[in-house]
Amino acid sequence: MLTRILACAAVVLAFAAGMAFLHAGPSAFAGPPSQQASVSAALNVTALRPGEGAVLAVVIDIKSGFHAQSNKPFDDFLIPLTVSVDPADGVIAGPPQYPPGAVVQYPALGKLSVYSGRTIVYLPLRVREDAAPGPVRIDGWARYQICDDQMCFAPQRTSFSVETRIVSPGEPAAPANAELFAGYEPRAVDTRPIEPAPQPPPRPAEPGGASPAQLPSMSLAAALATAFLAGLIFNAMPCVLPVLPLKAMSFYEIAQHSRARSVLLSCIFSLGIIAVFAALAVLMLPLKLIIWSELPSKPWFIWTIVIILLTMGLGMFGAFTVSLPASVYSIAPRHDTYTGNFLFGMLAAVLATPCTAPLLPTLLAWAASQPVVQGIGAMLTVGVGMAAPYVVLSAFPQLARRFPRSGPWAELVKHMLGFLLFGAAAYFGGASLISGGAFWLLLIAVSVWGSLYLLVRTAQIAQSAAAVMVATAIAVAVCGGVTWWAARSTGLVARLTMGAAAVNVDWVPYSDEALAEARRQGRPVLVKFTANWCLNCQYIEATVFNDARAVQMMRQLGVVPIKADLTHDTAAGWPLLRELSPVGGIPLTAIWAPGAERPVILASVYTAATLVQVLEGMQ
Repeated sequence: MLTRILACAAVVLAFAAGMAFLHAGPSAFAGPPSQQASVSAALNVTALRPGEGAVLAVVIDIKSGFHAQSNKPFDDFLIPLTVSVDPADGVIAGPPQYPPGAVVQYPALGKLSVYSGRTIVYLPLRVREDAAPGPVRIDGWARYQICDDQMCFAPQRTSFSVETRIVSPGEPAAPANAELFAGYEPRAVDTRPIEPAPQPPPRPAEPGGASPAQLPSMSLAAALATAFLAGLIFNAMPCVLPVLPLKAMSFYEIAQHSRARSVLLSCIFSLGIIAVFAALAVLMLPLKLIIWSELPSKPWFIWTIVIILLTMGLGMFGAFTVSLPASVYSIAPRHDTYTGNFLFGMLAAVLATPCTAPLLPTLLAWAASQPVVQGIGAMLTVGVGMAAPYVVLSAFPQLARRFPRSGPWAELVKHMLGFLLFGAAAYFGGASLISGGAFWLLLIAVSVWGSLYLLVRTAQIAQSAAAVMVATAIAVAVCGGVTWWAARSTGLVARLTMGAAAVNVDWVPYSDEALAEARRQGRPVLVKFTANWCLNCQYIEATVFNDARAVQMMRQLGVVPIKADLTHDTAAGWPLLRELSPVGGIPLTAIWAPGAERPVILASVYTAATLVQVLEGMQ
């Protein structure tokens, strides 16, 4: 027993180390990307004068052996280097001036347009005629992707700031930092007077969410209760549903021989769940190597899940004893061994990551703001809450007594559980491969396939018409339910019932430039963060953005709708999501009122009525 427990502990350590290595990539030993480049900024004058121009130099120093994509990379999927500044009192920034990229041929990456060494981006500034004298701070950020000659790191967004002052007319403002501005073209400076800017309207109340600075306030006891409840809710998520019936059957079978062994195996299974949450807590909180919601966007993560689900599904059809080599069987853990239950528990927890339960974003935001020990304790409690139902199943295996024990009906139940696993694999794999809502077609195909199989096998083994009728009702419910939900999520139901014009939203693909331009227009801006693999995002799409009231209110206020699709880890919206949410959880919707610096945040699951309430507050 002790040897097996130690083996389980070794698996936990290997899992945490493996996830950290996979996140960091082969170049991890050279340091994280944040250490390969630094960003600073400086002005060409010692002070700003009303009605005159100035220039801000944003300096990106890239270490030797590394480079960043230029502002105009050769391929659309590459991340360009961009620089922007936030609005400052009395100061307006013009379009950035980017240097041309150097064309370099890399054996592993191909021909690229890149920046290396010291790269300087210039932003012309104009000071308003009516700007009040006094200190002023110019904040901004640079977004770029660091690469070496073998691979590229995740994109990052680095902030910078410059503190200066606006002087009264007649006060001196001497040149400064001449060495940084040798490559700047003075003709780009526009010193024409600017009309005073209109005062922005007061920021609306935030009934539907909190600003990024407003973290939830909870006592430790409330946080632990929330964590336990969030773990329980995970078991109701469609991502985890394939595991529940499998474990219910296994605990029942084992309990026929020994109730104590059933409880012991469930505890080992629970340790597997808790181990994953422990590993994630360490990687997320003290090490800050990963963000919970980013995992399903990583190809290595999603395809590992797909392979495991497909392998387990084939196992339900007896493929391991028919045509697959014995080594493949190790991917599908056995229910009657300590190691198998530990690995199965890990799988259940891993399957939960694409589904952010309604309470989890609040809990993660709280954990990120607390001492490390308390934050990790809260994450472990999530694992305990998720594991609790399995311990109950093992202690009361009669709850699974209705499952057939042997014979053709038992085989049919196993096969249908296999189709459930195939459906989960189709969802994750299809969501990653197929853009938009077309991936639902793959899930519909699996449901039709499984339903036809159920009807044919039932007709072959049934001895009464009643069994065939029950199987037909199940098949219709499964196919109809999946098809209806797919049609609802993609907006087809709303368009057919209310007309396409009533619910059509002309989404603008997210980019930093698109967001900046929309905010410059002085209109409300809504950014919807979503992903194909996020089931809660699909629910928001179906119930909120296909709601005629919500769409009508967006049109009435002239809202600019922007969609940040985070299905892949290279998506442009990830840096902004990390800035707005301490834990990067989705679904999340950010709504900027005209002139507001901070958006209203609608995190996790919300209703169309909540969105309408927030928009009404901007009138």
